[in-house]
Amino acid sequence: MAQGKSNVQEDRVLNWLKGTAFPAAPGTLFVGLYTTAPDDTGGGVEVSGNAYARQSITFGAITNVANGPDTMSSNADVLFPIATPSGWGTIVAAGLFDAVTAGNMIYWATITNVTINAGDQLKVASGNATVTED
Repeated sequence: MAQGKSNVQEDRVLNWLKGTAFPAAPGTLFVGLYTTAPDDTGGGVEVSGNAYARQSITFGAITNVANGPDTMSSNADVLFPIATPSGWGTIVAAGLFDAVTAGNMIYWATITNVTINAGDQLKVASGNATVTED
């Protein structure tokens, strides 16, 4: 699985290291779905239309692992709207954003492909969305 921080987030960290104030944390985080994966610079093709909307996501405590990556996982189900009147296609990646529309992508990751047809509703169960820092 490919994953990464967006250039926006990488720049925030580097600027902080050289003494620039780190921006305030977003009040709410949102997960978006892609039919073509993004990369660090953004890009990709986010789903649009057919009742699609980014959904808010919350995370639990950070888990620190000796000699391993630190992680945090979602602590509630994320339920997307029912795809209507048409499907959304094959979802290949997800992005974590600081806004429900537009805004900045913070992290992204490819996922196991899932096809959303008309009438389908995607649920990401609590604990199944994880952010990793190594």
